[in-house]
Amino acid sequence: MADKISLSNFMENVVGEISATAKISGNYANPQIEFNVNSAQITAFEQQVVDMKISAKYANKKLRIKLQQCFWEDNKIYGNGFYKNGFNFNLNADRLSIQRDNFWLFGDFSSTLKMTNNLKIKIVGESIELSTKGVVLSDYEFNGNYENEYFDFQINHPKNSLKISGNGGIDDYQIFAKLSKFDLNSIIQNRQKLPKLTGNFELKNNENRFVFDAKIRAFGEHYGELDGLFTAQMFADKKLDSTFVSIKSDNARYNYEPFEMNLTAKGTLDSLQTTAVSLNDLHHFEGWISRENGIKYGFKIYENKIKLKEFLVIKIEYLIIINAF
Repeated sequence: MADKISLSNFMENVVGEISATAKISGNYANPQIEFNVNSAQITAFEQQVVDMKISAKYANKKLRIKLQQCFWEDNKIYGNGFYKNGFNFNLNADRLSIQRDNFWLFGDFSSTLKMTNNLKIKIVGESIELSTKGVVLSDYEFNGNYENEYFDFQINHPKNSLKISGNGGIDDYQIFAKLSKFDLNSIIQNRQKLPKLTGNFELKNNENRFVFDAKIRAFGEHYGELDGLFTAQMFADKKLDSTFVSIKSDNARYNYEPFEMNLTAKGTLDSLQTTAVSLNDLHHFEGWISRENGIKYGFKIYENKIKLKEFLVIKIEYLIIINAF
């Protein structure tokens, strides 16, 4: 038998038709049913899936399902699973590619879905590349789990230069990161030589507050480049609509000279105003930032004389050698 079924009759936010065929054999005590389901296009939650082909077989009180193929944004997705006292299904997407404006994601992904009393989802990603606004992350691995509105995940690089993990719920979660000689030049497309980073940071968020804490050593490969410890803290009280930010350097040097930085700022959840800013011997700084009606910021320096040699080192001999070639 064959028929076309409109999915919108059974599910909200789902538009499309499926063509189904079934073959029944066996006996009343042990029936065997084979299904084939096809659909040219299904739209759900503003996402389109095309050219879907599913085959299934029911026997011995167990339903086996095979997703032969479907295409989402030109990505082929396939998988298989079964239903017996619960639902188990595996999905795979090789060389998955997703692009949104300035965001691009690429990699091999697989997932496992289990449904008995509650839904369990496990996602594994390999050879992941992510690109957005001049930042490129390449060759990363992802492992994630979801159950009962609770998630946990890990993102690792094979060289262990960056590890990110997190867990929690939608409104109550925490994220941790550990860096080991992490080269900023490997992810940021910039002509300027950027330092390497070693350290860690953590982020915690719930319905009452947001807390960020970082302790990072930044250093270059050559003597004279930036080298020092930097700490950053941010605390936001959502109920009181208040925010505090602090950034400090510790025993840092740049261009063979001490590099002392101290910044504190206070404000609301939408705007910040500096309360103290100093950079070496300069103390008369003022800055602000606001995200109302888009990101806006301002910065002022109240100094009559600035000793540029404290911040700039012109290596004349080095430049002459380079120009000679």
